[in-house]
Amino acid sequence: MNVVQLQYFIKVFDYQNYSDAATILSVSPQAVSKGIRALESELGLKLFEKRGSILHLTNYGEEILPIALDVLTSVEGIQAYAQITREKIKITQTRLTRVAVGLAPILASWFNQPTLNRLSKKYKGGKFTVSRYDDGGTDRVENVGVRVTP
Repeated sequence: MNVVQLQYFIKVFDYQNYSDAATILSVSPQAVSKGIRALESELGLKLFEKRGSILHLTNYGEEILPIALDVLTSVEGIQAYAQITREKIKITQTRLTRVAVGLAPILASWFNQPTLNRLSKKYKGGKFTVSRYDDGGTDRVENVGVRVTP
């Protein structure tokens, strides 16, 4: 049994035929039919019965449906977790290229050349510079720019 077979099972239940389920799943009706037969064979239970042109769940299918829905919900939860985790990893592995920090003038004076040299030695590959700019107001804003080379 695999996740694809469970997806087929649920979509056939939703649409009550192979063709509509296949359209939604972007596969052929034969693939859906084959997947359902394989699932039924593995379980040793008939999941659907045909009444006219409509497929209905058997009693076994009705019992299995909520379990299949829980399994697919869990799989989707795992996939969402993995996606979020990959994004977090990508963010943490991205190298910082420049940081600007606004400081009050009194604090900016701490970032003198000897301090910047010590930072450069401690964080090899980093280049630390102080730049100043006026924000157009009466207060002066001091910026410390940190450049880290990859």
